[in-house]
Amino acid sequence: MKHGIRLLIGGMIMLTILGLFSGCGKKAAEIGKDFPVGEITGLRLENRSDSQEEAFAYTVMTGEDGALSLEISRYDEIDGDRIWETVVPDPTLWDAIRASLAGKKLQPEGTKAPDKGMALFLQKNREESWRLVRMEETAFAELREQMWDASDGAPYLPSGFDYSELVAFSIKEVASMAFPGDSLIALDRKDGKWIAAYQVAGQQEPQRKEVDDAFAGTVLTILKEYDLGSWDGFDRTAKNVLDGSRFECSLVLGSGEKASASGSNSFPRGYHDVWKDLRTLYLTVFPQN
Repeated sequence: MKHGIRLLIGGMIMLTILGLFSGCGKKAAEIGKDFPVGEITGLRLENRSDSQEEAFAYTVMTGEDGALSLEISRYDEIDGDRIWETVVPDPTLWDAIRASLAGKKLQPEGTKAPDKGMALFLQKNREESWRLVRMEETAFAELREQMWDASDGAPYLPSGFDYSELVAFSIKEVASMAFPGDSLIALDRKDGKWIAAYQVAGQQEPQRKEVDDAFAGTVLTILKEYDLGSWDGFDRTAKNVLDGSRFECSLVLGSGEKASASGSNSFPRGYHDVWKDLRTLYLTVFPQN
């Protein structure tokens, strides 16, 4: 009996060793050969860091219709917040990316990315799992430069939201220890009348007034200019930030269609400009002492 157990264990050990040696002979998949560049539909470049200022992520995706989108998460030095934005880059971005990736090696499936530092992931055919790519620092820097250039001045990814049908809108900054007091800007269509609401930090309740079509039209123009409908589904929280500002935004159309967004120390592109433009407009109706 003992002899049989020894043989069984010995056999298992030999199979394990043979498996390891056979694995050593496998070549890493090469982009352009084993992983066709034409089938790449997603790319994500990250810098993983505990520092808000240093961490970033770029994600390029090709939709089923072939449309290209680029989502960026980065630190905004001017506003001191983490900004998330989705833009429509020039279609030639994929050509530049594929040229940069040709010949690079893929890590074996299931390889985990490092907890800190740069990491690049690829996906093909929109359904397969993301694969980690082996790259040197210079290649990472080149790729990030391509992403940066592609996002600079690129238009928003349009939402198709019909602002002329808007019946309710609100954007609110929620109180925190660092920023006590809620702030609110809102506009509602009730019984054929436009009702505006405005609240600044320190006020217990928002002020409300009926406004004319011209005022409401200007609000709709601002919402359309920054395409707040494209914020729909935004729900981000900046890590390693113990306190700061949080926002909530909601839009409702007469058809019942809705768009909503929220974030804590993370904001969609144009957020601060929207607040600035709306606040300037609302102060003409709600003057503050």
